[in-house]
Amino acid sequence: MTIGQTGKGKNWTDKVNDKLTRGKQYLKLHYKLHVNTDSEVPDHCCRFGLSSKEKNYTSQCVHSHHLKCDDCEMLSETLKTIEEAIDTITFPNSDEKDDAKYVISQSIRTITEWKKHIMRTMNQERARKKILDFLQPNEALIERDWAMKFLPLQ
Repeated sequence: MTIGQTGKGKNWTDKVNDKLTRGKQYLKLHYKLHVNTDSEVPDHCCRFGLSSKEKNYTSQCVHSHHLKCDDCEMLSETLKTIEEAIDTITFPNSDEKDDAKYVISQSIRTITEWKKHIMRTMNQERARKKILDFLQPNEALIERDWAMKFLPLQ
């Protein structure tokens, strides 16, 4: 199923596709520039976004989160609009409707996880830079990236 098959019309489909494209560009290019530890935008605050419900993994913010990011809001609203559009479609059977809902929910989850990944990456990079700034001349930073693989050449 594609967005165009919702029965909402070409104008609605074009708007949603445009907003999804803009959201993707924002996440790829600009979101990481807005992420920091003391942002008053909850979507940009590392301390707020990376905190867990577990006591040992929680950090309290010393600021309020009263601001909103237009780009983050636009992406969230677009995803919600798509999710709501599924309920208005008449499907031949309930299995197809369930499949469509599953695909949409998985897509939304994937986009949310991507956003979290960007925030974690920026937080780690900030910590790495902080360590490098305070590194003494007789000290070294050894990074171990477990994702790296040795690929033998033939």
